[in-house]
Amino acid sequence: MLSDFRLQKVKRVFEFYDANGNGVLDLDDIDGICDHFAEQFGWTVGGERDSNFRTAFTLHWNNLIHIADENKDGVVSEEEFISYYVLALANDKNYYRFIKPFFDDIFPIIDSDDDGVLSKEDYTAFFRSFRNSQSDAEAAFDNMDQNNDGVISHYELYTMYYHFHMSEDENDGSQSFYGKL
Repeated sequence: MLSDFRLQKVKRVFEFYDANGNGVLDLDDIDGICDHFAEQFGWTVGGERDSNFRTAFTLHWNNLIHIADENKDGVVSEEEFISYYVLALANDKNYYRFIKPFFDDIFPIIDSDDDGVLSKEDYTAFFRSFRNSQSDAEAAFDNMDQNNDGVISHYELYTMYYHFHMSEDENDGSQSFYGKL
């Protein structure tokens, strides 16, 4: 079972995925999330980055629903989502199997100039895509840029992503990976 703190983080992820706010994860949420990412990044709908993101996100969704939809009704309730995350976050092996692949799939897509790092513009668009404000996105960038070089490396983002999911430390800066808890 997850601690109350880690459960709070999982619920924040669920809020992000429930783009239409109807209390379950369904196909409408995929379109809403993908449309919001396209808007924040300025991607042309149907363009290469948009299509690549939609493909990666849909693949992730299909994997999620296959495992998490316990009653096979085609949607994932918050309870089913939490059950899935309890399994996915039980240990590093499960994390690397269920959670990390999505991160690996989307990093190259959100790296707008394909230089292997996220510029401040890339990262703030990414953070705003979780329905956060520009000022929160800029603060998150400053927190995420651990070596203060003005960009977010794959390693920096991955480390925060991992800690968001796996850390019990409430003072760890990763706690706000998806926005304020």
